[in-house]
Amino acid sequence: MALVLNTTPGNYYSAHDNLIFVAYESVKATDPNTYVDYKYICDVYINGTREARLKAVPNPDNYRGIFDISTVVRNAVANQFNPTLSQIRADQKGAGYWFVDVQCKFGEEYNSVIYLNVLEDSTRRYYNHYNGRLLGTLTNLTPYADKPITNRPTTGSANINDTAIFVPFWPTDTDTVTVRVRTYNGGSLITSVTSDFTPAAADTMQLFNVAPAAINAIHSNTIVSSTEYYTVEFLSPNITGEDVYRFDLVCYPKFEPVAVTFLNKLGGYDTFVMRLANRQQYEITKKEFRQNKYSVDSGGSVSFRTGNVYREQGKTFSSQYREQLTANSDWLTDAEYQWLGELVFSPEVYIQQGSYFIPARIKQTNYQPKQYVNDQLTQLEVTFDYSDQFNTQYR
Repeated sequence: MALVLNTTPGNYYSAHDNLIFVAYESVKATDPNTYVDYKYICDVYINGTREARLKAVPNPDNYRGIFDISTVVRNAVANQFNPTLSQIRADQKGAGYWFVDVQCKFGEEYNSVIYLNVLEDSTRRYYNHYNGRLLGTLTNLTPYADKPITNRPTTGSANINDTAIFVPFWPTDTDTVTVRVRTYNGGSLITSVTSDFTPAAADTMQLFNVAPAAINAIHSNTIVSSTEYYTVEFLSPNITGEDVYRFDLVCYPKFEPVAVTFLNKLGGYDTFVMRLANRQQYEITKKEFRQNKYSVDSGGSVSFRTGNVYREQGKTFSSQYREQLTANSDWLTDAEYQWLGELVFSPEVYIQQGSYFIPARIKQTNYQPKQYVNDQLTQLEVTFDYSDQFNTQYR
């Protein structure tokens, strides 16, 4: 009987979960006398290049060859955050970042001879998201096709001076995506503007910047001081009933806002602004050596000081520090608490400083979503540890 595949990964699977192929050859795998030392072979090709050759002996219970290629695939996915702040479409990301295309070719080995490409599977696309706990499905990505790939609540806040509020969108083809912005005062529509964007290729994630400064850079004077709130819609011909995101204009003049952009659960970049009190602090590491608190010169005289300066007994020869920032959010809803768990879990976080984005990591190692029924209105406090380390003078 020919080599066949009993199981393959499905559509929209995560590159970071199990990606299992099950191969079966009913004759050779079950006849170890004729086909000595029989093994299944799986060659993993990424972008046309063979990245790995995996071998599996037949499972003793069912004679299948079982391959989990996820460890190979996830190494081919990279994250890259490099937005253009002055544009509504700040960036696009496709192959190698948002997804990776993989083909597996299966063969056999027996009697010390290898037979390659006996069976070639179709090219499959795996995505840079993670699932967490799933119920009744094997991927959480399917519902987001041709929609924003974010769990951001549809109501949030913005300041007229904000320059970055990122919302990622996933078009499955190259149909035009329209971003529609409407501004309101007292519930009355002030103005409505649209921008059309054509994806570079199918499945190319679009990173949209819906901050007031980015919108005004393209549509002058759309969001002005009289604006009470504005809404953003992402319109695609492939879906109907799109979510409408509302941003209420707020201002807290006492505090400097901390804009945090992070890689979210679905593989896109989200922004959340911590608008209340924030405090900077430093984690300092010092190294020293000990010496006599006196010196003896060539004539045998003992001295504890040079002029009016006493000799150091403990001498710091290395002083290094890391910057940390503790920031506080406004009062959060239950939905915001659920969404911001993705910020705390995220392996990639940036703090915006002017037009620059500084990498940071979050110090918290646990997270408890609050609920209004249990905790009433509460805030979230997060401590960020900047990833770089600075040296003072060496001695």
